[in-house]
Amino acid sequence: MLLFGKPVSVFIDTGAETSFINMNMTLHADADVDRPTVGLSAVGQTGVSVVGEIMTKFSHLSLPKKVFPHRLTVTEDSGYEAVLGQDFLKLLDSVVQYHSDYRKDRLDVADLPSFEVWYEDGRKPMHVSAFTHTKVPKRARALVRMQIEGTEGEETVILRRNYPRGFPGFAIPDQVVDVKAGVATAEVMNIATNLIHLGPNSLLTFTEPFSRVSSIAAVTANAPASACIQQPPIPKKEDSPVPPPPSQKLPPVDLSHLSYELRERYEGALQEYSDLWSCSRFNIGELRVDRNFKPFEVTISTGDSPPIHWNQDRISYYQRQHVKKELEEMEEGGVICPSTSPWAAPVVLIKKPDGTTRFCLDFCKLDQATKRDLFPFPRI
Repeated sequence: MLLFGKPVSVFIDTGAETSFINMNMTLHADADVDRPTVGLSAVGQTGVSVVGEIMTKFSHLSLPKKVFPHRLTVTEDSGYEAVLGQDFLKLLDSVVQYHSDYRKDRLDVADLPSFEVWYEDGRKPMHVSAFTHTKVPKRARALVRMQIEGTEGEETVILRRNYPRGFPGFAIPDQVVDVKAGVATAEVMNIATNLIHLGPNSLLTFTEPFSRVSSIAAVTANAPASACIQQPPIPKKEDSPVPPPPSQKLPPVDLSHLSYELRERYEGALQEYSDLWSCSRFNIGELRVDRNFKPFEVTISTGDSPPIHWNQDRISYYQRQHVKKELEEMEEGGVICPSTSPWAAPVVLIKKPDGTTRFCLDFCKLDQATKRDLFPFPRI
């Protein structure tokens, strides 16, 4: 295609969140470079130097005077003349459409002639079908052996998400699978209320080499002042290493019943979202729903009832140390705090099946004084 009237080869990256252009291409532009609004980061947390933004004019070789404007981020030393990411590909269908029929891909932009698209490695997306006749239970996840055309020996590929029209309710999520002798095991879902039969010749989705993983991602909504052209470029990774995020130790989880492939995926997900898991007894977190992220507080309406101060029953001598230790640990863990409230409830110790003791409070009298909301729960 033509950019500012100059013929170039544009790289389409479906994993990039934003589109960008090399600074050298702006020498042919008749528009000014504005301040940037995003910052970029590549795989490995390495910074990509952002110079600014510019309104780019796309046109076809056969119709150079008919242009399509689109705003691109200007970068230094990206390795490509121009890269089109998701912000360009996700424009309205009537504006930008990408067509792939496993034989010849093309890109349609507005009312410009179609642009021919090819892969750098010369490989086309590969057909994926069931290896043998397979039954997928209703409303369930399942592992299915799939045959992948165009692969030889052992290879890691990207299985693309798809919802085959011939199998209503059947879905294949995005995933990375290992192919051996043209066969791989993939996870599928059946959300329908009936059994689904897969045949060996039915096309389910397509796959691409693992080397086509995304490389650029927009990481900030507003670029810092250091991203402007007047400032020095972002230091390289070896000059100022970025410390990795703290790794949180996860509680033991038994995944021995899963296959090796699924076990690795589950372990990766657990580690990625480790901040959501409780790793200690009193690490229970807080509910925050306010815009200012203040802890959510619950008010119990007791009407005009006087404060109920239920005196603590005598605790057996051998349990006193246990109660004292529990109180100290809960206070240290932030579960309770010292209080001078006129309301009080007694401690009740319940023995659990494993021999340990459950620390409880008896709120029977508080329940009697509570004014209840006699309204049904809303339907969600």
